[in-house]
Amino acid sequence: PNQATAATAQSGSDRVDEPRDPPVPPEAPAPVQASFWPAEIKDEAGAWNGRLVRLDEHLAILTVRGSAAQRGTAHGKLLREEVRRLVASVNKFLTPDNGAQGRQQCAAALKGALVMERFIEPDVLEELKACAAAAEVHAGHLLLAQLFGDVNRALGTHSFCSSFAAFGPATKGGKPVAGRNFDYAGHGLEGGLPLILQELPQGEGAGRPFVTIGYAGILNGWTALNLDGLFACNNTLFAGKDSLEGMSTCFLLRKIVERGQTVEDGVRILKETPRACTTGMLVAGRNGAA
Repeated sequence: PNQATAATAQSGSDRVDEPRDPPVPPEAPAPVQASFWPAEIKDEAGAWNGRLVRLDEHLAILTVRGSAAQRGTAHGKLLREEVRRLVASVNKFLTPDNGAQGRQQCAAALKGALVMERFIEPDVLEELKACAAAAEVHAGHLLLAQLFGDVNRALGTHSFCSSFAAFGPATKGGKPVAGRNFDYAGHGLEGGLPLILQELPQGEGAGRPFVTIGYAGILNGWTALNLDGLFACNNTLFAGKDSLEGMSTCFLLRKIVERGQTVEDGVRILKETPRACTTGMLVAGRNGAA
């Protein structure tokens, strides 16, 4: 698997190679102790691409800067054990038993993730492959860790979200207040480290700086806020038909904050982007909410 991961990262392809063998979770390492001294990853010129601060064993802040590949590499190196633990936890959740039925269920989810992968933006895939290579996990397994919630929706297993936005007379002073109840314990994420991820993209065509709340190894935007104060999140709905043919909910949230500045920008991106699961998308900013 390590050789396959390296070959995938160096190929330059926008596609994630499908693992030939059934997913085999790496052994979950022991938790790492808290440290308020930032750990850093630097490039050859001495500029930092990643800084990690561990607030305690249950929460960390990771800031990554540079190209997509530099940011992904910094994420995978600084949180290698935690990324591996995330992959192990998700694969275990998707394989409820070690028999043929469990392996078949996990394989079906992986194939679903590879369908949805076609709709992810190329620079985000580059970041994901670099993170997988640095953490020494297969890029397909890390992709599945990003998408298994939406894939399960399309395959008939539902999960729930809880986010909100309030503004105008509903808040003190009328200023917008938005957030999410971060209640994701379990459901495949038992081994994950909750993470505040700050992304500072650089280079030609780079997106806007943003921050998101998720887990070590999660590169999309479960709940995201950019430098312009544009906020994006979602709530689960059960109307309509769920599909794999579209951008996953959380990667769409990331796209909104990377490519938009206003609520109107967020609504436009939602209308222009092929969507998969039936989800109530919430976009809020200094100019209101939609």
